Amino acid sequence: MIERFYGKVYADPWIGQFFRDVDQSRQEQRLEDFLCSGAPGEAVFDGPLPSQAHAHMFITQAMIKRRTELLRSAIIEHGHPEEVVHLWLRADALWHGAVRKRSIAECRPGHAGKALKVIDDPS
Repeated sequence: MIERFYGKVYADPWIGQFFRDVDQSRQEQRLEDFLCSGAPGEAVFDGPLPSQAHAHMFITQAMIKRRTELLRSAIIEHGHPEEVVHLWLRADALWHGAVRKRSIAECRPGHAGKALKVIDDPS
């Protein structure tokens, strides 16, 4: 399901621009590691939390809405029932406030050596 989701994200003309310089398989593994952290038999996630990893990105509510659409589509295409779709989206929404910015001034470029990323809606 993660591969399907990121396939959609990387192909998206808007959200995909954030990932132009990011290896897709590495990104998929990072999300899997993050989601599985703390589960029995899984290693504790030692990467940056979403607020840190996205500090340099100007992520708007509209972008989060688009990403949620892509995630919903990937979950449905993977064959999960609506109850599972709802649970996934509810869990995912817990992190929205940690990455969403209301203005560019809320971004922290230079965090971990990363440049500011501002992506305009191509439509």
